Amino acid sequence: GSRTSISGTLSSPLLQHLPPLLLQNPSKLLIRKLSRWNLANQWLERMNVPAMPPFVPSPEQWPVILDEGRERLVAGGEGSGKSRVGAQELFGMVEPGELYWLGGETYDDTLREFEYLRALFESVGAIDTTRGPTKDGWEIDLKAPFKGTRIRPRLASDVRKIASYAPKGILICEAAKVSEEAFHRFRGRIRRGQHGWALFTGTFEGSLHWYADQFTAWQVDGGGGTSYSIPSWANLVAFPEGEEDSEIQALRSSMPHARFM
Repeated sequence: GSRTSISGTLSSPLLQHLPPLLLQNPSKLLIRKLSRWNLANQWLERMNVPAMPPFVPSPEQWPVILDEGRERLVAGGEGSGKSRVGAQELFGMVEPGELYWLGGETYDDTLREFEYLRALFESVGAIDTTRGPTKDGWEIDLKAPFKGTRIRPRLASDVRKIASYAPKGILICEAAKVSEEAFHRFRGRIRRGQHGWALFTGTFEGSLHWYADQFTAWQVDGGGGTSYSIPSWANLVAFPEGEEDSEIQALRSSMPHARFM
């Protein structure tokens, strides 16, 4: 069956924290994402860049990845790997000839995801041109197999002004820093009726109050979207022992809870 073929073609590290039951009936989208990630991981392993090791989702990151709903909100602790998950998701879902946005309060808020995406598309030889980053932003243009696709930053302050082509997907970086009004404006820009999607990633620490309210609202079925919490210890690169990691234990005794959840 497809489970055997998936497991056969993908490196086992990628799937090591995925409950096997979930692979029995994988969707086409999941197969596509895993295949791309596997290719990128092989390249990242050869390149050996400390800042960007191969992607191995932790148990806490899988629920976000497996949710194929249109709108998802992630609240991550500091260093939880939420930026990497966001970048991997966009990389896994990109289609040719489309426009995608990385939204944020400032260009700086989109930079980490931009760097991840540049490396991921480079890993499969799909970069046509990139520009920046500069104080005025950055650009990524892709070639085959994603010919004609553009990835652009979009500031929260610009969302209302832009009456251009609606993006197929929007990844909002440091989403808890944008205003509630900007959050709804970004949501309003997703292309309807053509499987447009939005993924909001942020942290409760220092967030505007609406983010926690939105998180709670999307915990309920029928709330319009779904929300997930990824704790800091979900980042197994930074904290190999997970929640039991000595560094997490030390930080926990000296920092507020919101920094971790």
